[in-house]
Amino acid sequence: MTKINNEKDSEFNKQRDELIKELDLDPETWKIYPRDSKEVKDSKKQIMKLEMQRALERKVFEAHRGKSAEEIRKNKKRIEAIAIKQLTIIFNLKGLLSIAKLVKKSSYYYNLKEKILSDEDKDIIDFIVKKFKSLESHKGYRMITIYARDYCESKGYPKINQKKVRRIMRENNLFANKKDV
Repeated sequence: MTKINNEKDSEFNKQRDELIKELDLDPETWKIYPRDSKEVKDSKKQIMKLEMQRALERKVFEAHRGKSAEEIRKNKKRIEAIAIKQLTIIFNLKGLLSIAKLVKKSSYYYNLKEKILSDEDKDIIDFIVKKFKSLESHKGYRMITIYARDYCESKGYPKINQKKVRRIMRENNLFANKKDV
């Protein structure tokens, strides 16, 4: 093992001496150059990572421009996924995902997919929002579920459960006011 290392060192020294002569460098000047290219590779990786981060931040900022805070909050991961897709032409996907903190590729592809709501779901969501506002925020998800079930039954939609009502209310920031005790 040491013999192999000595041979590599002697080859390196020959290359170094030739390069010093070729570039007319002082042997003392040579010491400032890294002997191992690992340092150079690490710094190149760091520069590439910073460039990816800067490009991603720019794309996300452009996508956020002109949108309300609520819209941004709801679609944050989707906007990041779209920005990453645009940047995969220049950078590799794995690096972009690590910067965006989307841990897995599957979550990237999930957020990239557009969520399409049926007319039925849109109708139910509109009903829940209107009903909640008409009750002046005094009823919680349990009472809204009862109203929504009656509405679905009258329209011929499948029965809606409390989990779905609760999710819809949470996504639309519909929270009941607490009672004074």
